Amino acid sequence: GGRVAPLFHLGPAAVTAFQHAAEFLAPKLKSLLPDPSRLTDMDAAAARLADATGAEDRRALHELAPMAPIHLAAATGFAAALAALTSGARGQVLWAATDFAMGESGGPHGPGLDLFGMAASRLLILRVPRATDVLWAMEEALRCRALACVIGELAGDGAEADLTATRRLALAAREGTGLLLRHRSA
Repeated sequence: GGRVAPLFHLGPAAVTAFQHAAEFLAPKLKSLLPDPSRLTDMDAAAARLADATGAEDRRALHELAPMAPIHLAAATGFAAALAALTSGARGQVLWAATDFAMGESGGPHGPGLDLFGMAASRLLILRVPRATDVLWAMEEALRCRALACVIGELAGDGAEADLTATRRLALAAREGTGLLLRHRSA
């Protein structure tokens, strides 16, 4: 009684039982992700994130800037996780982005947001033609008490967010109540 011989090989993986073949050939996202209840230190990590987005820390401009294009998905996931943590069960989240940024990196995906704990029904997506419009929308959205988090996505290095624009955002964040994230596409 040793090993079970695989039914077939597909790349580095193998299917060892016929009843698992269908799941292997058409995987569901949930089955590919680790079970959060089995990951060690996840509660401590979630507590650190919640502490980092406490009431005082929310009142500032936070920037998420992936080091390389390959890190964009992780930065987007991190933004979604922060938005879910800060918005609670009922808070609304605004995701503002240029048409170019949405075209390059894609927009937030409802089922993916559910995995981060944020219902897609709580997300407002704003697509605008220019980066200056994203910056203006972010500044105005911070004045809205219904929004728990404002995420602005700028393509490239975010050159439009110069010193004057970031200062305006920082001042608006200081006066607002929601979390402000500036998310740059790599």
